Amino acid sequence: SDVCSSDLQNTFYNCRNLKTVTWDVNIPCSSFTFSPFDRSPITTLSIGENVNELTDNLFKGCSSLKKITSLAVTPPTLGKDVFTGCNNGNLQGIALTVPIESRYKEAKGWCEFYDTCTEIVGIEDIEAAGEEGSKVLNRDGQVIIRKGDKWYNLLGTEMKMEN
Repeated sequence: SDVCSSDLQNTFYNCRNLKTVTWDVNIPCSSFTFSPFDRSPITTLSIGENVNELTDNLFKGCSSLKKITSLAVTPPTLGKDVFTGCNNGNLQGIALTVPIESRYKEAKGWCEFYDTCTEIVGIEDIEAAGEEGSKVLNRDGQVIIRKGDKWYNLLGTEMKMEN
């Protein structure tokens, strides 16, 4: 496998002020020997909609990670040990928010987050205040907002709605 350049290894190692990371790239290598984010106090990770793979060891050792939001409808392929040691080894304690039409619960590696997928319980239907024609509803555990003839999740991603 193609190991990532040594100048990327440990790039943000123990970077004490790094709390949020937005990962919106596909890197042209398959493996990090050492995580570029090891021992950084990242609490929130956002994954862009066009990311199709997370490289070996990418977020390994991010023990403070508590929330991952992915805009990618197709779950990115996870390399070896991508999230090892995150949230002190408790992946089910990390809140995972993904597009409603995605298949993260069935995807290799992502299914380890299964019990913490964002859910809204006890809400069946809510009418939106304000703009006429807007509507907010709970659909399969996620809040969906209609504006005009389009539907969006809380991240602002347009959603496909099927009856």
